[in-house]
Amino acid sequence: GFSLGMVTNNQGLFVRKAAAVLSYAFDFEVILGEENVLFPKPHPSGLLQACAGMGALPENCWYVGDGKPDYDAAIAAGMKSALVSWGAHPREELIRYNPDKLFDTTEEMLNFFLKLEIQ
Repeated sequence: GFSLGMVTNNQGLFVRKAAAVLSYAFDFEVILGEENVLFPKPHPSGLLQACAGMGALPENCWYVGDGKPDYDAAIAAGMKSALVSWGAHPREELIRYNPDKLFDTTEEMLNFFLKLEIQ
């Protein structure tokens, strides 16, 4: 299996409450918001803090986001980077960052990580 963590530049308290209401909070070992980290993304400190909280090495982790701050944070933290094209930024912009993986659908992302888990 693999562990899930979330690092957001939004308020962590709000995100944790929303995750609980949507019944997926239990899926995440760590949920960190702006008030839980020293510096917001693209600074890597939040991602490194999440890794530490999960007992994971950054080089064994993927960070999935929807924009340049996410990509920059992943690279600075020494993680593999993945971007999703259904967020705030168009696919054409995301391609320019050259992430390790670019997902166009949630199904594609799920299948990728399920195959990765089997390897």
